[in-house]
Amino acid sequence: MRLAAINTTASPFHAPASLMLDVVRGFVDASGDNRAMVLYGRGTPQSIPGVVFHKTGNQLSVINHYLWSRTLDRQGLMSRRATAQMIEYLKEFRPDIIHLHNLHGHYLHYPSLLTALERLAVPVVITLHDMWLMTGRCCFSDKCEKWQQSCSHCPNKSYYPPTLLSHGKINHLLKSDCINRLPSVTLVAPSQWAFRRSRESLLRLCPAVIIPNGVRQDVFKPLADKPANKSDGTTTILAIANKWEARKRPDIIRGIAGLLTDDEHLLIVGDTDGLLSGLKNTTYIPPVADYGTLVDIYHRSDCTISASTNETYGMTIAESMSCGTPVIVPSDSAMAEYVSPSDGYIIGRPSPEAFIDAIRNAASDRNRLSPKSPYSRSEAVKKYLDLFATLTND
Repeated sequence: MRLAAINTTASPFHAPASLMLDVVRGFVDASGDNRAMVLYGRGTPQSIPGVVFHKTGNQLSVINHYLWSRTLDRQGLMSRRATAQMIEYLKEFRPDIIHLHNLHGHYLHYPSLLTALERLAVPVVITLHDMWLMTGRCCFSDKCEKWQQSCSHCPNKSYYPPTLLSHGKINHLLKSDCINRLPSVTLVAPSQWAFRRSRESLLRLCPAVIIPNGVRQDVFKPLADKPANKSDGTTTILAIANKWEARKRPDIIRGIAGLLTDDEHLLIVGDTDGLLSGLKNTTYIPPVADYGTLVDIYHRSDCTISASTNETYGMTIAESMSCGTPVIVPSDSAMAEYVSPSDGYIIGRPSPEAFIDAIRNAASDRNRLSPKSPYSRSEAVKKYLDLFATLTND
């Protein structure tokens, strides 16, 4: 069997790429006859036996695409030449199944790609890492519900991918039309949160299943000699994001920092873009570029918090739990689906005061809390391989 996987980047430190590469490895390892090809637009691939990597386009085409996206809302509608090259690779490879991940990222013309997939007439699996395919423009809609019917007059043009002028209505219809025309397409939602939104969107008629992303338990695991209580009595609170933006609720993080006592310390990881500058009792760490450093940060922390209600899964929370570090999350989030009372606390209405109370309860309740990985990556890979086998047999 032959699998073709398509994603923005081959970098293993972004959740979509991490899942993609693990599924590809599992697919190739499952049978000596299996072959896979990864098509990507940015990043540097790692060598995997039995897998062919093809980068489409170049830095100039990415920059050109980026400029059109930022000004005239042309995300996913440029890079025609790079996409034509990608389609030729697909035709030569003759895949039995195609797995799509993030199609935004300034590297392809998705109508051309999806039209080609329609003609190839092989099963297509699309993992919904965000809401971009369900909306006219943004990756997460926050409180806007226009995507359920028509994304006209976008109120959130600053949301990623930002733009000066919005053409959300036509983009919305074009995306749904291209996907709904595929003869065999299955959507994969990483959570009930994402699944519900797929059923409320213009993609509601596409078959959909739930497969949580899972965590690499061989990497994210507890330390055997981690002390139950710190000798210095301080509490370290971890807030982590690759890039901090409005949907990550930096306003709540700032409020939490204002309520910290001298023996409470906030550790903020990621590109804050000036949104979280100058907070008291706070240490800043730039975006993490390797798993070893990330695991060490989880182990150094007494709890990991997330105030976001716009996540399809919440990978950092799952990783923290897998390392044995308690977590605190909002009830109206995908993360609350897998956080149990032994893993940490679920907050009904996110506010700085509610988080501080939960943080202090977690600090005094260290001996009771025993977080564990909610779902392993190996389980997720098996679910994907079972899905591929079912679709190709059908």
